[in-house]
Amino acid sequence: METIQVKTSFISRFSVMIKLMVIGFLGLALLIPTAFIQEIIHERQRYSEEVMQEIHRQWANRQTLSGPIWSIPVSATDTELTTQKEGSKKYLHLTPKNLLIKGSIEPQTLKRGIYEAAVYTSQWELTGIIPQPDLAGSGRAFLEGLHPFLSFGISDLRGIEDPVMVQVAGKIYEVHPGSLVPELHESGFHVQLNQLDISQTKEIPFTISFRLRGSERVGVLPMGASTAVTLESTWKDPKFSGNFLPIEREIGEGGFEAIWQIAELNRNLPKSWISGDLQVAPFDAEFGVDFLSPMDHYRKAIRSAKYAILTIGLTFLMLFLVETVGNKPIHPIQYGMVGFAICLFYLLLVSISEHTAFNIAYFIAALSVILTVTAYSIPLFQSRLLTAVLGSILALSYGFVFLTLQSQDYALLIGSLGLLIALIVTMILTKNVNWYSVADKT
Repeated sequence: METIQVKTSFISRFSVMIKLMVIGFLGLALLIPTAFIQEIIHERQRYSEEVMQEIHRQWANRQTLSGPIWSIPVSATDTELTTQKEGSKKYLHLTPKNLLIKGSIEPQTLKRGIYEAAVYTSQWELTGIIPQPDLAGSGRAFLEGLHPFLSFGISDLRGIEDPVMVQVAGKIYEVHPGSLVPELHESGFHVQLNQLDISQTKEIPFTISFRLRGSERVGVLPMGASTAVTLESTWKDPKFSGNFLPIEREIGEGGFEAIWQIAELNRNLPKSWISGDLQVAPFDAEFGVDFLSPMDHYRKAIRSAKYAILTIGLTFLMLFLVETVGNKPIHPIQYGMVGFAICLFYLLLVSISEHTAFNIAYFIAALSVILTVTAYSIPLFQSRLLTAVLGSILALSYGFVFLTLQSQDYALLIGSLGLLIALIVTMILTKNVNWYSVADKT
């Protein structure tokens, strides 16, 4: 009999601790459905990316512009003639002396079902001067009967919209597909300069203009000894990427305008070289603009799901305090029902955000869960005040998570301060509680 009394006294004395351990285990167990929900979000995100990539492939992929390059046929040296096959062609490639690039980009959104992809149509104009070719001391000579050509690189030719206008030394030339300088750009177009007399040419002015479609990003390879690039667009959230940032930029509600100025010494590319002798990687100097949203609704939903333990923990803490201090017994199954309702918030969030703006979806999902849990707690608490407090805690929790999602730079700081404030409030509310007497009551 004494043994039974001792066991009963032990269980009664530590009943609060045992109940707290059960609640903690239940809270951790609820992370399992949360993990499944996160996997569903990841799956939807992957499918969305597949749809966007398909749209990009059909419209036009990312675009990179490089050039123009002036290529002149030259003779081989005596050494090359002894080691190479007779008749092999050599070209002297020259980069522009001054290159001015102006681009106007018109973004738009293409839809397929509920998914969207950012694409653009752009207008480009390139002007510059190509210096006079010089073969002094090289052991080479210009070959007569073969015409020089001007080539320009574009990474995805499907984006080119006719017409393409190329004017060299005041004359307009017909454009042909193919870059003819594969060591620099694999795809593009070129013009045969059959009306150009090299012997009478010093510096060659040129103008190239065309329209180009693309998606996600546009990049530029600064080929000129001095390259100036000006881009303007109505896109509100540009991301400047690559190896150079603009020296001037202006971003507003109406879009952005950015200016780059690249000097000769800023990029590791020679002014001229013989075909096959280029030993550098010119694309190391590429720069451009990304036209992707800084954070889509799937990434926000995943980030919000990572705060599930916080929302569940604060809600369970409120229920536990009401149960122990307010002497209102709550069964672990009831804890679980409230926890599952909170987990359902993240599934509601991602499903609604696929059809409307993320902020609106967040408000609808949070309000649905708050009303559900609050209504469920009315018969449990039998107190309007406690029910209102629980609803307020849920609202503050979701508001705190929402604030954290909106601030990527200060997310960790906001999260740390929020947890500290929650701990301080809990300590203040329970500072006068005699947990041993509470255990005796239970």
